[in-house]
Amino acid sequence: MMNTDNAADTDEASYTEFGEAVTRLQESMDGLSTDMSGLERATQKLADSTQDLSETQREISDQMARTADEIRTANRSTARISASSTAAPADD
Repeated sequence: MMNTDNAADTDEASYTEFGEAVTRLQESMDGLSTDMSGLERATQKLADSTQDLSETQREISDQMARTADEIRTANRSTARISASSTAAPADD
């Protein structure tokens, strides 16, 4: 009879340990799910920031191109003014 009681206690302890292991596994899976959700949100924020940076870079590049065009135009105008200022006066 002692063996039967001991076997029943062992079985019950095994079931208890198994139940605890399942509980720990479920808790770990819940934690992993939370971590994955956080990672997904962080990835989306990174994608949004990258897109914002790309747009800002494009705007800066466009502004730099416009500024370069304005400088070239101003340099050509200055060169024409300088050339016409140094021309010999016409005889009257």
